Amino acid sequence: PRSTLDRSSAASDVYKRQGYDSWAPDNNKDFKTYSDDVGQDSQTSYGYSLRVDFNGSYNTTLITSFTNTDLVHSYDSDWGDSLYWAINHNWSPESFPNSYYTYKYFDQNNKSRSNFTHELRSSFGPVLFGIYYKDLNEKDTAIGWLFNGAATDATSNFQFRTMAAYSQFRHKFSSSFNFKANYRIENSQYDYNGTSQGYNEYWEKVFLDSVTFNTNERMIGFRGAFTYVKNLSTSYYTSFSQGYKSGGINQQPYLADSSRPYKPEFIQSLEFGFKRKSDTYRSNFTFFLSRRIDQQVSVSSQQDEGNPNSFLFYTGNAGSGKNSGVEFDYAQDILNSLSFNARIGILNTWVDKFAYKTENGEAYGGDREASMAEYNKFSSKVMVPVRKFGSGSLDMAYVAAGRCDGFWQRNLNYWDIAAGIILVKEAGGFVTDFYGENEYIKNKTILVTNSNINNE
Repeated sequence: PRSTLDRSSAASDVYKRQGYDSWAPDNNKDFKTYSDDVGQDSQTSYGYSLRVDFNGSYNTTLITSFTNTDLVHSYDSDWGDSLYWAINHNWSPESFPNSYYTYKYFDQNNKSRSNFTHELRSSFGPVLFGIYYKDLNEKDTAIGWLFNGAATDATSNFQFRTMAAYSQFRHKFSSSFNFKANYRIENSQYDYNGTSQGYNEYWEKVFLDSVTFNTNERMIGFRGAFTYVKNLSTSYYTSFSQGYKSGGINQQPYLADSSRPYKPEFIQSLEFGFKRKSDTYRSNFTFFLSRRIDQQVSVSSQQDEGNPNSFLFYTGNAGSGKNSGVEFDYAQDILNSLSFNARIGILNTWVDKFAYKTENGEAYGGDREASMAEYNKFSSKVMVPVRKFGSGSLDMAYVAAGRCDGFWQRNLNYWDIAAGIILVKEAGGFVTDFYGENEYIKNKTILVTNSNINNE
């Protein structure tokens, strides 16, 4: 057979910039902002890539790439000027004669990130092998209300290096029955160094203890799938897989070393489904069942045994959980230019019970549905999917900004919604429990609406 060698390369240079302050505390519809500090949201990137393909008795591909990105994200974090706060909230020296201070905040985060990757893979027949290397370096500088007020100025240097090997195997038992397997093993190393400043009890700016930490993790992912093609219009498939989400390092300056790292999270999934199609319609049905291991969750624990005020929130690993559900898609061509599409999804989630420490002793989380689950509303005529964004405060911020009309959820803790409550009320929205009362903390049900639909 004849061998060939192909080479290709690419380079790019991108600059994007836009203002950031597009939201106002009164949520007015005239897009009028009151900011007295101009925010910025910009990105400057350049990079290159080189690819070499060798095709012969076996096929080999080499890909090398490098990118460098500078990011600036800043905004007027008081969202207004002194006149706005004085008129609408009586924020003036006369109103607060003993403790008045200027209501003026500005947050800015500058990031400089470089990323180098190198990949080599080779295939012969039904087998493919490959290796992958990544070296990412990032330097951050931030000012403002950092770590929920624990720091005001911070710098960090972060290096992430990973080496992975992967393989793929295909086999045909017959013309209609196929098998495909994938396997990946990855070793990742994180190195973090951070410094920050905060205030002491006399409101004097001081340097906090620096943070230097590193971790080394090994993760394994795989997937095995069978496909049976019954005929030209119908096929069945089933698979079992394990995926992972890498761990990391909490940057909070007051955390104890034992709370600093968090481990990878793994998810094992079993799927079964079938597909049907013809010249005029297409349908797809899938049933899935998955198990989450070492879930990454937001928890709180006491960092200093003798200090009851040393409870901090951070990302940690706690227990396990499970998901199950079905999905069904259907598309029907009615006319050449008209088609009908329908999608139905049912998702059941569960987070197993786990323990963590609070100022009142040991407390428990989980033992409930996951708060980021997708729900569906059905009627005899139409099905409307409603998706939550994974954070109660983010959902509520979207209501405050006018992007969503409402939000509701059960079994949320106060720290999940505290920031969102402030945003919604400042924007003129309404926050109640499911019964229209203000007992949303006690009842653990919350209903957030804007002024337009609250009476409904």
